[in-house]
Amino acid sequence: MKNRNVSAFERLFFNKKFLMIFSLLTAVILWTVVKANYGEMMNQRFNELSVYEPSLQTDSGDFEAFYNPNKLHNVTVRVSGLEFYVKALKDDDIIVEAKPGQVDSAGYRDVNLNAYVNNNNDDNVKVLSVSPSTMKVFYDTKVTGFERELEVRVTNEDEVVAKGYALDLERSNATVKLSGPQSVLNRITKVYYNVEIPEDQIPLTKEYKTSNISISYEIDHKEATASTNKQLLYCELEGEVEAIIPVKHNITRPLTIDFVGQPKSFAERLPKYSITPQTVNLLVDGGSANDITNENLIVGTVYFRELKNAKNTKYFTIDQSYGTLTDGSDGSVKVQVDLSNYKSALMDVSTNQVELRNKADNLNYTPNLYEIKNTLDPEQDEGVMVIGPKASLSKIRPGDLQLEIDVSALTEPTDTPVAVEISNIYIRNEGVDDCWVYGTYKALITVTAAEQ
Repeated sequence: MKNRNVSAFERLFFNKKFLMIFSLLTAVILWTVVKANYGEMMNQRFNELSVYEPSLQTDSGDFEAFYNPNKLHNVTVRVSGLEFYVKALKDDDIIVEAKPGQVDSAGYRDVNLNAYVNNNNDDNVKVLSVSPSTMKVFYDTKVTGFERELEVRVTNEDEVVAKGYALDLERSNATVKLSGPQSVLNRITKVYYNVEIPEDQIPLTKEYKTSNISISYEIDHKEATASTNKQLLYCELEGEVEAIIPVKHNITRPLTIDFVGQPKSFAERLPKYSITPQTVNLLVDGGSANDITNENLIVGTVYFRELKNAKNTKYFTIDQSYGTLTDGSDGSVKVQVDLSNYKSALMDVSTNQVELRNKADNLNYTPNLYEIKNTLDPEQDEGVMVIGPKASLSKIRPGDLQLEIDVSALTEPTDTPVAVEISNIYIRNEGVDDCWVYGTYKALITVTAAEQ
């Protein structure tokens, strides 16, 4: 039975139809196996591949690589190999590396780019080309914590001002810390936060904060180049980025002065005076324009004791603690007090008009009033000058002046301040209240030991 079966199988190979079908099936199987394992040769292009970033760094570590991140992801690699292997490749299987070589100084380098197929042990796929074949990289020492002045700028400033809001961002300004290439950071002189205030926020009624800003730099124009401007992209801000814009209002305030020591008749009737400028524009803090006062701003004090019977000119500087000047001036104010229609009289004084205060019991004090001097006007002759209307001056006698000297600190002959006033008794009795003493005075006080 077994022999019959073998004979029957052997007889199949003598059957032409069987042999033809068998041969055809064998050929198809062999072709399929070969095609599956090898296939035809083919080329394939892989686009928008990324450079492996760590490969950009140098081995020494003295210089760090700075580059445009956008150019990291724009590499094209062309490969060749058997269709079976090439078609199985994914983007992640192709590694693009940089070869910076030796870097011993700061500056740009054209770094070569190479590519290889990962896990390609039998070299089934070969890399034909890498495009671009080089990448421009800037190498320099990296610096952190680099401090520079910060200034906040409003890009729609004209629109803001037109709606009644005044801009002065000094309070927003501070310093900012940067990191980046040392040679580039050294050229930066200022950092700008550029902010656009939303239309619905104008005018501001509260402090405006935003992190929606753009950054720009001011650099030393003597060293500025197109290359430097590109390198600014390598600089980064450290920490949180936020711009703060304070609430400010632009107001106009009239200027005035304060008089001190004027005679009683001037209490309600100030002397004729002019002030230049008459008003000033100030930038002031405030949540609402209704909270801002427009009352007169006192720029300084005029002491009647310092006014002569002439056109007196005084100069003051506006205290900007009230607000910041917006007219570009230095805040100088000129005041003229016209007392040229008044008269003056120089009067002698004597010791019986002097009251000595804080005397020591063991000392005697002798004022030398014959050489009393006006320290405000050293050219004035000896005596006390009184100024007022001609009619009132004619009623005043030297004895109507009252002198006081504080001798508490005296132990030896000293030029000592002498306070001189018109006697209140005289003013009350005569009804004269429109005269004043001009100047500040000193007299030599002789000090001797009292007899025991």
